[in-house]
Amino acid sequence: MAVTVTTVVDMGAVTLGQNEFLFYSLFPSAGNPIWSFSCADRKGIFQVTNNPHPQYNWAVLNGPAPNPFVVSTDRARGIADIYGIFLVFAQVQSYRITVAKRPLNVTVQDITLTAQLRIDTFPVPLTLTTTT
Repeated sequence: MAVTVTTVVDMGAVTLGQNEFLFYSLFPSAGNPIWSFSCADRKGIFQVTNNPHPQYNWAVLNGPAPNPFVVSTDRARGIADIYGIFLVFAQVQSYRITVAKRPLNVTVQDITLTAQLRIDTFPVPLTLTTTT
């Protein structure tokens, strides 16, 4: 695997309190991105292929999901879960991922991944625990 990882911020883990949520943004370079978003209990929450966009956004919150672009946590308070984005570089050379804890607007992850080979894949995990 020949993926270059440029990390501005990667806290690796985050805790969400009452009324807080994570806001994800994924920015692929030109091409046709292939990626999925999952957690330890739910594989393929989002799967994207043959749907190129310059930016993808979604949120993770501790509560009911009001629309398809919001994911509800599924673990009890205080029990950690791992959320991850699995990136495929077959038709895209690079991806940038940002994750912000809102409404505080604290950057939890800001990572750019660039592949040297089209066969490369790469997982980007983030551990999440809720307190409410």
